[in-house]
Amino acid sequence: MSRYLAQRLLSAIPTLVGVSILTFLFIRLLPGDAIAARLGTSTALSPEQLASLRAYFGLDQPLHIQYWSWLASLFRGDAGYSIRTGRPVLVEIAERLPATLELAAAAALIAVSIGLPLGLLSAMRPRSRLDVAARVGGLIGLSLPSFWLGTLIVVLFSLYLRWLPNTGGYVDFVRDPLGNLKLLLLPAITLGLALAAATMRMTRSARRGGPPIPAMGREAEGRPQSERWRRTPRPSRARQWRPARARSSRAGQVGQRRSRRSCYARRIRGSR
Repeated sequence: MSRYLAQRLLSAIPTLVGVSILTFLFIRLLPGDAIAARLGTSTALSPEQLASLRAYFGLDQPLHIQYWSWLASLFRGDAGYSIRTGRPVLVEIAERLPATLELAAAAALIAVSIGLPLGLLSAMRPRSRLDVAARVGGLIGLSLPSFWLGTLIVVLFSLYLRWLPNTGGYVDFVRDPLGNLKLLLLPAITLGLALAAATMRMTRSARRGGPPIPAMGREAEGRPQSERWRRTPRPSRARQWRPARARSSRAGQVGQRRSRRSCYARRIRGSR
């Protein structure tokens, strides 16, 4: 397990480097630069002043030197300053990280609570009404854009029903748990429904190709304990698990056919 985690972490390093390079290049392709974004259109500076500011921030250097300077500063713990607020970027991230983690945990909890049971029930009852409803719901959940679904949820629960607030600042859970949950519920549902649809489909696919599922309900009535296990095959394969009796009878039939063929072969040889 530790070796697998180490391999995954090492394989993530080239991905992070590639994403950082692409992001750096895309930002440089936009019109303007950090100085123009910071000053805005209301501040007028002379070309000499703009050139001195670009030289001070290192924006007059080639792109590869700019990227290397930023990467070296990042490894030293200096991520730079925000263009909008002027504060250190790491301080801005640290202030918003608790709310982000709380929202991600709530969305994952909703996704697992909805998607995992539906995926298991759908795998245990293939081609049933529950299976069809779960697959259609999963397809709809994956197809709906999150921003559109969030807008509908806000309109329904905030404007019409007036159950939950649609605006407001972040409230710490320790200070006001009820207010924190009220503000957290709408975005968590918006993100959790899409994750629930993906979780349901992955659980159903993995369970249908996994170990045998115990028969339940009417399907298990009147059957011996050894025959209460079945394997739900994938649609592309018709292989099914058979009880021990069926396997033994089939093996006996195959053995009888082989003995008949060998007997016919001996007769033919004797006639020759």
